[in-house]
This record gives sequence, structure tokens and C-alpha cells, in this order.
Amino acid sequence: EDAYSQDVILCCKYGREDACSQDVILCCKYGREDAYSQDVILCCKYGREDAYSQDVILCCKYGREDAYSQDVILYCKYGREDAYSQDVILCCKYGREDAYSQDVILCCKYGREDAYSQDVILCCKYGREDAYSQDVILCCKYGREDAYSQDVILCCKYGREDAYSQDVILCCKYCREDAYSQDVILCCQYGREDAYSQDVILYCKYGREDACSQDVILCCKYGREDACSQDVILCCKYGREDACSQDVILCCKYVREDAYSQDVILCCKYGREDAYSQDVILCCKYGREDAYSQDVILCCKYGREDAYSQDVILCCKYGREDACSQDVILCCKYGREDAYSQDVILCCKYGREDAYSQDVILCCKYGREDAYSQDVILCCKYGREDAYSQDVILCCKYGREDAYSQDVILCCKYGREDAYSQDVILCCKYGREDAYSQDVILCCKYGREDACSQDVILCCKYGREDACSQDVILCCKYGREDAYSQDVILCCKYGREDAYSQDVILCCKYSREDACSQDVILCCKYGREDAYSQDVILCCKYGREDAYSQDVILCCKYGREDAYSQDVILCCKYGREDAYSQDVILCCKYGREDAYSQDVILCCKYGREDAYSQDVILCCKYGREDAYSQDVILCCQYGREDAYSQDVILCCKYVREDAYSQDVILCCKYGREDAYSQDVILCCKYGREDAYSQDVILCCKYGREDAYSQDVILCCKYFREDAYSQDVILCCKYCREDAYSQDVILCCKYGREDAYSQDVILCCKYGREDAYSQDVILCCQYCREDAYSQDVILCCKYGREDAYSQD
Repeated sequence: EDAYSQDVILCCKYGREDACSQDVILCCKYGREDAYSQDVILCCKYGREDAYSQDVILCCKYGREDAYSQDVILYCKYGREDAYSQDVILCCKYGREDAYSQDVILCCKYGREDAYSQDVILCCKYGREDAYSQDVILCCKYGREDAYSQDVILCCKYGREDAYSQDVILCCKYCREDAYSQDVILCCQYGREDAYSQDVILYCKYGREDACSQDVILCCKYGREDACSQDVILCCKYGREDACSQDVILCCKYVREDAYSQDVILCCKYGREDAYSQDVILCCKYGREDAYSQDVILCCKYGREDAYSQDVILCCKYGREDACSQDVILCCKYGREDAYSQDVILCCKYGREDAYSQDVILCCKYGREDAYSQDVILCCKYGREDAYSQDVILCCKYGREDAYSQDVILCCKYGREDAYSQDVILCCKYGREDAYSQDVILCCKYGREDACSQDVILCCKYGREDACSQDVILCCKYGREDAYSQDVILCCKYGREDAYSQDVILCCKYSREDACSQDVILCCKYGREDAYSQDVILCCKYGREDAYSQDVILCCKYGREDAYSQDVILCCKYGREDAYSQDVILCCKYGREDAYSQDVILCCKYGREDAYSQDVILCCKYGREDAYSQDVILCCQYGREDAYSQDVILCCKYVREDAYSQDVILCCKYGREDAYSQDVILCCKYGREDAYSQDVILCCKYGREDAYSQDVILCCKYFREDAYSQDVILCCKYCREDAYSQDVILCCKYGREDAYSQDVILCCKYGREDAYSQDVILCCQYCREDAYSQDVILCCKYGREDAYSQD
């Protein structure tokens, strides 16, 4: 009787006479007329009006009122009432209904939905979320939770579950999967990844971590584990496996790989590392450990084991193996290593220790033991054994060994000690006792007995024996001693006494007597004999020796001294005398002879050699150096200098030259090339890139930027621009385009899509959303908005619209 709330009434409607608890009443409110089980009722309690699937109901059973996500519902399905952590929920998402152990749950946490094998689960246990490769999984199988480095993982790959020591791990790094013996492992420890041969493994066994060279490895092969000194290692290098005595080792130290004979070994003992020659070895044999000087070694070579006195050693030094007589030994004492001839030995006998020169020796030969004056010695030198007269001795004094002819003797008589050359002798013959200057002597040499004028003498001084022509004599007068070439002589003929530089001489060669200015001379230097025009001369002035082409000459004419690059020269060819800026020069490089406007020059600056169309030039004017695509060029054509964003460029592509507003640009971004009407543009503004149907466009026109659901779009189709409330939208959903009165809207709110008769609409007005039976509708028709009890409804059924009194 207390049934005043709509929910209780609904329970009555559903035939629920047991609707006492609030939860059951709530179920009725949610339209759950089947809510008999405690679980469904619990769902209602939790506010779950959508609890139709068994899984959701199960969640309610587990007391999970928060079970909205599919993952939580899934774990309910799997009977997981304990699924509160995100990891367990994740397991359910992955379909892991068996996820009870912490390791499996951990796998889920790591996103491992494939964690079915015990090894992968083990990896999760070890916190290895990256365990995807088989090798890492294998490590987990081996209980290696520390398998982070690639080397340990490699060990696992090789099946090495015992790879705990760094050395074994190192072996794995070196791809040594066979590293079981301690020696191999030791090799790895020493960083020997190449330890495959038995010898290398052997040296590892001997603890030789430094065994990188082949020689140390060889020592190991020979079983020499003590091969620590470089000498022993060297012995090994030489293949000396017998290197036990210190002497042999010493030989190795001395790089003597051939030290097999006792004498050589003896040399090593004496510290003779240089004992290569047989002579030194012989000295060692003679017990001469002091045989360091070449002389003693030589004595050994000569078989002189007794060579202890310095004189004898000296003889050996001089190569005198025959040093037996006292005179020879005396010669050695005097330092005479050349004392082979009897004359020298005689000098030694005469006590002449100074007898070094052939002249003194000659004197000895001539029996002149008294030959101490230099003049006499000189005579001996000249072979003058007859040099007893003062005249001959004087000639000797003057160094005249040839003083046999009367002319020479005459020169001596004149006191001419310098009369060695034939020229002086000739002067003497000509009676020129005053012929002291070289120039006069030279004239004599040239047979010029007439050498009186200074110019001729000068010519002689310059060595000009051919100075017969006036031009040559003139050159001499100008002090030109180098006037041998016809060009220089020509310069003299032209009166050019200053013609010293090759360039001026060259000008003379080119018959340029007018070569006064430096520019013309420069032209001559550059070999330009044709340099008559001012432009060519200008080129020379600018240092352009390569100015042969008309273009370069033109550059000179324009005053372009810097025209070295082909581009500048090209500018000159195009008649561009103003081509100073790099951009203009670049234009020339691109073959643009028409590059006069700043825009074209700008194109060149941007490297646009293809800038022939007005649009591209316009792009350059706008500073668009990136204008390569047709769309950007099109933007320039439309005068869009601001076309930097892809959207604006896209507008240009769509031939939208009017794309200035952000909305139009947005349309272009959405690929709407047809966006001409304001409504479509509005859609773009609202971010509606999908606005293709007229209804959606209409929504945009109405300012409905939120028109995403079909119902709202439908409202727009029905021209309902005011469709903001859910009820009106619902009406649209029910195809009620006439839903303008509040009552009809109310019907929609109540889910009455069939509300066409005025009575039903009236029921809605009265708030009767349950007005489905004809009796209730009749009550509404009778304006009985209070028709909730079955009795009143019965009155309506009987047509009693006046049933107000209880009776």
C-alpha cells in the first residue's frame, strides 16, 4: 500500500510481490524483472544496471562493484575473486586463467602473454622482462638470474650452465664453446680469443699471458716455460731449443742465430755482439777478448796473434801483413800507411817522418836527404832532379813546372810568378810586361794585340772575343756582359741599356722598342707579342697571363681584374660588367644572361638555375628558395608568399587561392578540396574532417560542432538546430521530427517512441512513463494523472472518469 515510488510500482508491474529490500526495488528501477538470484540483486545494489552476462554477475558475487573494464570481467569469468592487482587483471586480459603463482603474474606485469613454459616463467621470477631470445630463456632454465651481459647469454646458448667465473664467460665472449680444459679457460683469462693451436694453449698452461708473439709461443712449444727474458724468447725465435748455457742465450741476445761453433759462442761470452766477420771470430779463438779496434781484428786476420805493440798493430791498421823489417815498422810508427815503395821506406830510413808528399818522397828517390827548403822540394815535385841553378829554382818557386820554353823563362825574368796561363805567356810574347789586369790578359787570350780602347777591353772583360760589331761593343759600353742572345744585342741597338729583366729582353725579341710602361713589359713577360690593344695591355696589368679568349679580354676592358672563375668570365661574355655580387655571378654560371631583375638574381642566389617561369621568379621574390614542388610554385602564382605550412601549400594544390582564413586552411589539411560553402568551412573550423554528408554539413551550419552521434546528425537532418537536450536527441533517434511540445519530448525521455496519440502524450505530460496498458492510457484521457492503484485504473477501464471518491 506504500507503493508511491515509481520503482516499487514497477516491481508490482513485474509481478514482484517480494519487493521489500531496496536492492530488489533498485533492480526493478533498472528494468530487471528477472532479479531473483542474490548475485543479480547484488549487481543492482552496486548500481550495475548492465549486469546481464554471467561474468558481470559473477563479479557482483565476488563483491567487485568496480568491475567495469573487460579485463576485470574476464578475471571474474576465470573465477579469480582475488584479482585486485593490475598484474592479475592483465593476466586475465591475456587469457591466463591459471595465473596463480607470483612468477606468472610477474610475466603478465612484464607484458609476457606467452609465458607458458617454465623457463619463461622463471625469467619473470628473475625479473627478466626482456627474456625473448631463446638464449636468455635458456639462462633462466639454468638458474642464471644474472644473465644480463651478452657473454653470459652466449654461454647459455653454448649450454654452459656452469659459466660463473669471468674466464669461462670470457671464453663464451670469444665464441669458445669448447672451453672445458683449464688451459683453454686460462687463455680466455689472458684475453687470447685465438687460442686454438696446442702451442698457444700450452703457453697459457705455463701462465704466459704475455705470449702474443710467435716466438714466445714457440718457446712454449719447446717446453721452455721459463722463457721470460727477451734473450731466451729470441733463442726460441731462432729455433734454438738447446739454449741452456748463458753464452748461447747471450748469442741470441746479440741476434746471433748462427751461434753453433765454439768460437762464436766464445765471442758471445766475451760480449762481442758484433762478431760477424771471420776475423773477429778468429780473435776470439786467439783469446783476444779486447779485439774491438779494427786494427787488432786485422792483426787476427793476418794471423798475428802476438800483435800487442802499437807499431805492429798500426801496421795491421795500414794493412801491412808484411811488417817484418824494422824500416817498415818505423814507417808504421811514422804513420806511413802507404809505405810500400822502396822510396818511402828509404825516407823512413833517412828519418823523414814528414815524408808525406810525393815531392819529398821524390827527393828521397833522387837521394836528396837534405831536401828541406820548399823550393828544392818543389823542384822534386816537378821532376827536376837537375834543380841546382837559381833560375830553375826560381821557376820552381813560382810553381812553374813547365819552365822549359823561353817565353816562360822570360815571364820569370819579368817577375811574373802568375804566368801560368797561356794568355799571360802570350802577353809576355807580345811584350806586354804590364799585363796585370785580367781584361788585358783576356785580350791577349783572344789574340787582340790592338786592345787599346776601353770598350774593347771591357768586351774582353766580359769574355766577348767576338766583339766586332758596333752593337756588341755598344752592349759592352752599357756594361752588358751577358749580351750573348740576339735579343739583348737588339735591346742595345734600341738603346735600351736597362734591359736586364727577361721581360724587357723579351720585348726586344718581339721588336717592341716602345716597351716602356710596366704593363707592356708584363705582356712581354706573359709572352704576349700581340699586346697592342689597350684591353690586352690592361689584362697584363691585372696579371692575366691567360687572357687569350675574347671573354677574358672583355673582363679586362670592364676593369674586372678578379675574373678568374669561369662564371665571372661568362658574365663578361654576356656583357655583364656589373657582375660583382656572387648572385649575379651565379646567374652567369647558370647561363642566365638575362638576369637583370632582382628577382631573377635572387633565384640564382637560391640556386634556382631553372627559374624561367614568372611563377618561379615570383617565388624567389617572396624569398621562397624551397619552391620546387608545383604546389609551392602555384602558391607563388596566387601571390601567397606566406605559403610555408603544408596545409597552405595543399590549398594551393587544390587551386584555393583564397585560402587565407585558418578554417579554409584547415579544410585543406583535411583534404577537403571542395570546401567552398561557409558550412563546409565551418565544419573544418569545428575539426570535422568527416563532414561529407549534407546532414553533418547542416549540423555545422547550426553551430553543432559536437554532432558526432547519428541521432544528433538526424536532428540536423530534421532541421532541429536546438537539439541539445538528450530528450530532443532521443526524439530524433525515434524519427520524431515533430517533437516540439514538451510532452512529446517527455515521451522521448521515457523511451516512448510510439507516442503519437494525444492520450499517450498526455500520459507523458503526467509523468506516466509506464503508460503501456489501454486502461492507464484511458486514465490519462480522463485527466487522471494519479492513476497508480489498480483500482483507479480499473475505474478507468470501466469508463468511470469521475472516480474520485473512495467509494
